[in-house]
Amino acid sequence: MILQKPSLFVFAFLTLIGCKPDQQKAPNQNEIYQITGNVTGFTEGTKFYLYSLETNANVDSALVKNNEFRMEGHIVNPPTLFWLRATDGEDYVYTPLLIGNDDLELSANKKDFAWNVKTLGSTIDANYRKSMDITKELNIRRDSLIFGYHALPVAQKEATRERFMESVGNIDSVTRNKTIKYIKENNDNYASILNLTFLKDEIPRDSVELIFNDYTDELKQSKFGRIIKIYLESNHIAKGDPYLNFEGIKKSGEKSSLAGLKEDNKFLLINFTSAYCGFCIRATDELKAIYNQHQKSLNIVDFSADPQKKDWLHSIERDGNQWPSLWDGQGRYSESAIRYNFSVTPTFLLISPDGKIVDRWVGYKEGELEKGLEKYL
Repeated sequence: MILQKPSLFVFAFLTLIGCKPDQQKAPNQNEIYQITGNVTGFTEGTKFYLYSLETNANVDSALVKNNEFRMEGHIVNPPTLFWLRATDGEDYVYTPLLIGNDDLELSANKKDFAWNVKTLGSTIDANYRKSMDITKELNIRRDSLIFGYHALPVAQKEATRERFMESVGNIDSVTRNKTIKYIKENNDNYASILNLTFLKDEIPRDSVELIFNDYTDELKQSKFGRIIKIYLESNHIAKGDPYLNFEGIKKSGEKSSLAGLKEDNKFLLINFTSAYCGFCIRATDELKAIYNQHQKSLNIVDFSADPQKKDWLHSIERDGNQWPSLWDGQGRYSESAIRYNFSVTPTFLLISPDGKIVDRWVGYKEGELEKGLEKYL
């Protein structure tokens, strides 16, 4: 499917499922991935990006020359979910890849993106792509709706928003049910356990435990298994609960904590953010306006989802925020991030002066955060 170049919007999670047992070797710093693309229908010089859904950043790129491109690098703590994406004129294309440090060959015509791309060389990705057929037609319909909606004039968007959201919601409901069925029936691949991290709150807790116990030791010990293990061993923080303290370092390298930054007479807004998240960057101006207007009643602290320290420090210099930023180096797999259910950036969490969780906003739309805070400040 060729899609018209979209405006920025929040992409929903992808359905990730596999068929055969995944054979993933232990991480080795000397291992690399190599992606060789044979693509037709693209303008010479079109640039493909490898975009990590863990860090919200492009980690590699390559130009198409004579219908080919090549990427090479190292994935820390594989496997990882990526989008391979490109913009060719007004056409935007992407396809998901679930890979480790593998040699991957990819072949596709432009019209094959996103769901009919062929790959060879990665067992994990091969199993994943075979199983995507389960929800492929739903994914194609969803893509068509989303990109079509975002191509509409603003007035038409407003007029059709309710119907659009209902249609997407119906597709997501069917996709979710199909994916949960798959999770329950498969215990031998990374795609299954990754999906469980996305959908654990949609499944009874005792069922999540039974599913997790049936996974192989390799899957249980993976970064995805860590999320489920922490989820089962401790409760998520919800509205009305006392806040959970966490520690990190500030830009200066000094150790700090949420408790140390909280003042008894003020609300505290946690901004779960990452350096290259487009909506996090867009939210910065609104956060600055909120901070300047409500300094007497509100403090803000950023909690970085960046696994790389250099990315975190870069975002601090770029944004120039006056409030503190904490980093613990564990990214989305931090115990605090998992317990707070910080799976999307940005996510905003409001703590009352008496230390209770009072509200939560996931994602960013201009003006919504400021409006949501009005009743508290």
